[in-house]
Amino acid sequence: MKHFHLIVLLACLLCFACNQKPPKNHTTRAAVTLPEGLHPQDTTEFINVFRSFLNGPRKDLDSLAKISATFTSATGKPLSEQEMKEYLTGITAHVDSVMCLCIDMTLSGDYNNLMEVLEQERVNVFEHPACTTERILMYDAVLMTLYQTLLDTNGQPSEEHKQKTLHLYETEEVLLALRMYMDNGTDDMDYVKEEYGYILVELLKVYRQMDNKEKTIATARKITDFNETRFGRDDELYSKSIKLLGDIYGEYQMTLQRDSCYRIYNKLGKAK
Repeated sequence: MKHFHLIVLLACLLCFACNQKPPKNHTTRAAVTLPEGLHPQDTTEFINVFRSFLNGPRKDLDSLAKISATFTSATGKPLSEQEMKEYLTGITAHVDSVMCLCIDMTLSGDYNNLMEVLEQERVNVFEHPACTTERILMYDAVLMTLYQTLLDTNGQPSEEHKQKTLHLYETEEVLLALRMYMDNGTDDMDYVKEEYGYILVELLKVYRQMDNKEKTIATARKITDFNETRFGRDDELYSKSIKLLGDIYGEYQMTLQRDSCYRIYNKLGKAK
């Protein structure tokens, strides 16, 4: 994946993130003409997201520099702690200015340029000291709302919308999986797991629509394994996921695998 190493670094940094939710700030602004499908409460939420990066709790740059320098050394791109601190200081100032710009764009109704800026700056936002798992997903939710508003035709998702959303989901899936793997006991893990399960389901829908056999089956397996690990085999979600996996195998004429899943499903039903 293009930014895989950056996402691994981000997962490391998020282990030290503050779990405080961003403040719900509201603003008085001049009325602007909203695109069809976009509502005033949406723009208020946009501004809240951008302000959360400006006003929310931030991780200490010295600590981040130490962690990041250790990581870059391990991946063959050594930087001293001082060099990393200077880099992160520059990223922080840059992203802060971007968030101020995004607020101005939202207030003025410049949504097409807002969408472009958010896409261009997404990787930089990952390294901002106020970045947490929750804020990344909130940032992406702004983009998804803009995709739906600006890229769709007659309420139908365009191909551009589908591809852009797929990219967001795929990077989020990697990020959340790493976040769970590197869990250091913070109290937001239930939130991370809930979001990971949601992302997997959404990815499965997209892959099935695309008729991508390999990724459809792989994602269905991930859902089954995830539900088994999180809830256990006695849980209804595991039962439903093993049945779904069997259905998907059946769609691709993989009868042996299908029948194996159905046997597990039927056995679970009899045990209840």
